[in-house]
Amino acid sequence: MLLATFSWLYTQITERSRARLSQIRPEDDVVQQMLDDAAEFFLGEDFSIGLDLLAAADRDPELREGIQRTAKENRFVVEDMWVGVLMSRGLSRGDAEDLLWLIFNSMRGLAVRSLWQQDKERFEHVKALTLEIAKERYARMKR
Repeated sequence: MLLATFSWLYTQITERSRARLSQIRPEDDVVQQMLDDAAEFFLGEDFSIGLDLLAAADRDPELREGIQRTAKENRFVVEDMWVGVLMSRGLSRGDAEDLLWLIFNSMRGLAVRSLWQQDKERFEHVKALTLEIAKERYARMKR
């Protein structure tokens, strides 16, 4: 039952990301869109629920493996789609993956930090800083 719930949850999350990706136009700020997608996932309720389910599965190796597999299957699809968008904008695969890792890991780090500290102002500052750095890197990578 837990695995089915987790699978349903991550399918919904993946579909939201797919919808966002399908609506990106050539003139859109792809870095902002990627940050928004990462923040929605990592800083939203769904990721927190996923962490809770993963912690609950700690004593059940089969459940834990199923949760990890489901998360990888869904999130890697989204990550690959973002890399594809960045490559279509002129980035190499390596540069696209670097940019994705920068943004996604920054948002994931904030999500983990939120487990023991709630500081909305600081989190927004770090999100803005991540966006600034990512946009600078993106501009350099496109040359």
